Parts: sequence; structure tokens; C-alpha cells
Amino acid sequence: MEPRYPSALDDFLFDLRGYLILENAVEPELVDDLNRAFDAFPPLKKGEWWGNAQRRDYTDDTGFELHNCVEAGEPFERLIDHPSWINYMRHYCGEEDSYVQGLFIDECIASIRRSGGHHPVHSGGYRGALRGRYLYEHGVFRCGQCNIIVALTDIGPGDGPTMVIPGSHKSNFPTRWRATTCAATAWMTSSAPSLST
Repeated sequence: MEPRYPSALDDFLFDLRGYLILENAVEPELVDDLNRAFDAFPPLKKGEWWGNAQRRDYTDDTGFELHNCVEAGEPFERLIDHPSWINYMRHYCGEEDSYVQGLFIDECIASIRRSGGHHPVHSGGYRGALRGRYLYEHGVFRCGQCNIIVALTDIGPGDGPTMVIPGSHKSNFPTRWRATTCAATAWMTSSAPSLST
């Protein structure tokens, strides 16, 4: 797969909405390898470790969440510097044009969510953690955290897809208030990861 780079339109949309959708970002062979890796996860109890990865579900509704999943096998390692998004990550949160350029993995989670499951609305600009701060200043992005979300299977009605409230990364008001009164945007595709702050 050829490396991709953010365009001026990507920058505009990322600043405006707080996320991007990268179409056809993961090759079918990797999707297959990742699905096989998911199928090989042992039946862990909450809090149980599997090597250097731990099942740590945030709530009962979030489903099975394996934290530090990069330790769960080679297919997950291929996601780290994948050519579809590594240059986007460097641009938006890699301290571009500074004396401390580079990236680090803050968290990596493999999530199995069944019908009816969901992850509660979280993050956003309101009283957010410094490590998740959104900033564009002096012509460069300085995002504390960017996420890659890859849906490995089709998502249907009631399946709990990723929901994004456009612009909430810059909001100065509580996300819970926004979630109950504003329309949220969901993207549901089997091969398009999203970059979101």
C-alpha cells in the first residue's frame, strides 16, 4: 500500500470537525489477519492479563476490550506505522517542526462489541485532559492524542458504532449536554478508520 499524506482539505476538515475518514485504508489481507487474531483471543475475565495485554472493559456495555493489543500478535504491530495513516499522525500529533518530533502510543485497544453495546460519550474540549488537547497554532497542529478506529466487520443498526460529535474537540461545554441535544454523526464502514482528537 502506498503512503498517504494529508492534504490542505484534510487539514481544513480535521480542524473543523475533529476527525477524518480515510477510505479503503486497510488492505483486505490485513483485515483477515486481524479477524483471525481476534478469534484467537482467550476467554479472559475482566482485569485478567494475557501476556502484556489486559482485558479492561470501561463499562459493562463496552464489550470485550483488550488493552495494549499491540502485544496480541503481529497483525496488530502492522497497524502502528501503517502507510495509510502514519503521515497523518506525524502531521497532526507528531510535534512537526519542533525539537521533539516523534510519536508514541498512548493506548491501543482491541474492542469486541456486540449488538446493543456502546462506549459512553467521552472526551472533547470541555475540561479535557492535557494529553488529549486539540491545538492549531503558529501554522502547525499540536494534538495531544489522535485515534485510529478500524471497523473489521460490517456494522448494522443497533450494533454500537463509533459516534462522533463534529467540532466537540474544541467545545467549551460539557459533552453530555451536547450528546443529548445535538445530532451526532456516525460512520459505519468496514474498512475506513477515522482520525479523531
